[in-house]
Amino acid sequence: MRRLIQLVLPIVLFILGITTSFAQVAGDYRSAGSGNWDALSTWERYNGTTWATPTTEGWPGQFTGTGAINLQVGHTVTISNIGITTLPMGTLTVSGTLYLMGTSSNATDFNINTQLVIVTPNLAPEANIYFWNKSNLRLPANGSMYVVTGGLTGKNCSNQQRIFFGSLQFYACTGGGGECGTFKNLTDNGGNPLLALTSGVGTNNL
Repeated sequence: MRRLIQLVLPIVLFILGITTSFAQVAGDYRSAGSGNWDALSTWERYNGTTWATPTTEGWPGQFTGTGAINLQVGHTVTISNIGITTLPMGTLTVSGTLYLMGTSSNATDFNINTQLVIVTPNLAPEANIYFWNKSNLRLPANGSMYVVTGGLTGKNCSNQQRIFFGSLQFYACTGGGGECGTFKNLTDNGGNPLLALTSGVGTNNL
């Protein structure tokens, strides 16, 4: 019989409301429309004076110097099933949809190197990070995420729709009464999921 534990992580903050302001600093990015994360046409970059489509600066996180990223209301930015690994970036604010397109066979890693992810609450339609099939969202070990109910969604939920902070698997979304419940359970419980221990002593996976 599996033993259940309650996991409390201070680096994950599931909150009821936040206020976000967007200062414009050279190197900041905002979505120009829906499209792929690694397509320059999806983005505008602030050069210190105006917003313009990036050229040699690359897409957010492709090169050093990326500031804050604002995925704007009504826009869907997709990271395809090849995954992604970014260089360090500023805060990622999702006010539209960040679509993580994993595969149905092997889990796809989406390594977003930011200290803070904010999924803006109280919008219509709801802002969200959408997990398709087997998708791993990987954030730095000392990163933080601000999200409320409805901010984490997905299709074909499996035990490989997971959120990692460093090597620690914080949460896995399961579709059929599995080990960790749903992303809704996570936010409903204030970020403190009940997790079943499934790995050996001394390992980082839950």
